[in-house]
Amino acid sequence: MIKEFEKLNKEEASLIFKAPALVSVLVSCSYNEINKAQKGDAIKLAHLKTFTANPALLAYYNEVDKTFKEEFEQAAKKYFCLVWVPLSNAGFQPAPICSVLIAFSY
Repeated sequence: MIKEFEKLNKEEASLIFKAPALVSVLVSCSYNEINKAQKGDAIKLAHLKTFTANPALLAYYNEVDKTFKEEFEQAAKKYFCLVWVPLSNAGFQPAPICSVLIAFSY
């Protein structure tokens, strides 16, 4: 465990290490699929961070890199919206969970 995270409870520590994958899934979303190019870029960027990040964050990104691809896949299965809800005749809007994730990202 990274020294700075030792005071976090198990749930908080888990979320802090999953955060890059969660954000990457959000960024990779399109109307009805995960953009494969953006997924590949996210995986490469997560690895790149293991040696290009601020030195204070290198240990964190080394831990994130170990499970990033698996976390991305799990997050995509759990949170990715496959259902778009009709919004009158004007088009579609994301299902409620996507709205929450989109709002959280800003």
